[in-house]
Amino acid sequence: MTLRVLPDPAHPTGGYALFEAPADAVAGDEVVIAVFDTYSERHLGETDWQATSADFGPYAVERAGNTARVRVGPEIVNKIEEYAALRISLNGRKWDVDWPDDIIQLPGAARIGPIYSPGAKAAPGGPDNLVGTRAPAPESTPKPEATSAPAEAQTGEDGSTGATRVAAQVPATGSGKRLWLGLAVLIAVLAAAAAWYYLTQMKPAPAPDTVPVAAPAPEAPPQPAAAPETAPDPCAPDAISALGDEAFTAIQTRLASCGTAVSPDAALKLIENAADRNDPAALEAFAEFYDADQATNPIESVIGVHFDDAPAIAAEYYARAKAAGSETAPTKLDRLCQRMAGSADTLVENAVREFCTP
Repeated sequence: MTLRVLPDPAHPTGGYALFEAPADAVAGDEVVIAVFDTYSERHLGETDWQATSADFGPYAVERAGNTARVRVGPEIVNKIEEYAALRISLNGRKWDVDWPDDIIQLPGAARIGPIYSPGAKAAPGGPDNLVGTRAPAPESTPKPEATSAPAEAQTGEDGSTGATRVAAQVPATGSGKRLWLGLAVLIAVLAAAAAWYYLTQMKPAPAPDTVPVAAPAPEAPPQPAAAPETAPDPCAPDAISALGDEAFTAIQTRLASCGTAVSPDAALKLIENAADRNDPAALEAFAEFYDADQATNPIESVIGVHFDDAPAIAAEYYARAKAAGSETAPTKLDRLCQRMAGSADTLVENAVREFCTP
C-alpha cells in the first residue's frame, strides 16, 4: 500500500496538497500528521525542522470509493522542498515518500491545521513581592523660644529717667496754641482740595450730539455649485472584491461584462472563494478551465483565466459541480468521460474509474 502526494486542484496557485491512501489504511474521520526528514533526521515543527516530533492536525478525512484523501495546507507544504525524502505518519501509520516537484509553495496562505497538542501547561507563578521596613522620620528639634529681656529704664547723665525727659520736652502754653492753629489751617486746606477733586471727577460727560449708526454687515460671497456626483465604477478593484460572498452566477455575469478591466488574479480569487463554498457554478467553471474542449466561458475567453488541459482534474470538478446541483455539469462530464476512455495515463484511468463508472 502506498501514500500518494498530489497537488490540490482546488488551489492551483499552490500552498495545498492532497495525501491519498487506500481507504482501509486510514481509520476514522480525522487524522493527525507527523513529517520526518529521513536525510536530515529532523521532524517538521510549527516554525521549522526540529529534533523532537510534532503532530499537525487534526485534519478531516475525505472518502471516495476505495480511496481516503486528506487535504493539508501551507503549515506543511510551505516548509518542504521538492524531492525531499520524507516519512509521513497518519494516525501513527507511516509511509516513505519522495516529495513531488509539482506542489507549489504559497507563502502567506491561510493554514488548515495547527500543531496538535494534548494540553497547555499552567504558567508558573511570579516572584514573591518584596517587603520592606520604612525608616522612621527624623525627629525635629524644637526651636528655642525667643525671649525678650525686660527693658530697663535708661537713666541720663543727670540721673533723670526717660519719663522725666519727655515731660521736659512739652512746649509752653503759648507755643501750644500756635501749633494747634497751624494744624487746623492745614486740615481745612486738605479738605477743600479733596472736595474739589471729588466734584471734578464725578461730573458726568456731555451727551453726544449724534448716535453712531452701525455699518451694514458684508454680504456673504456666493457659494460655488456642488459638483455632480459620479456613479461608482462597477469594474473598479474595490467593487470587484466586494462581490466575494455573492452567488457565482452573479459574479460571473459581472466579470463577463467588465472583461479585461478585471485582472486574471482578481477573477481567480473570486472563483476560488466560491469553489470553497461549494458553489456549483464556480466548480463547473474550474472544470472548464482544465477541459480543453470547453473554451466558451467568458472568464477564460475574455479575461484570460485558463490552465493546461488536465482531464482528470476537470472530471473531479464536474463531479463536484454535479453533486452540488449543477444541471449542465453531467452532460459535460459524460462528454469528457468519452474523451478519456482508453487513455493509458494513470491519473486519467483513476478518474475514469471514480467519476465515469455508473
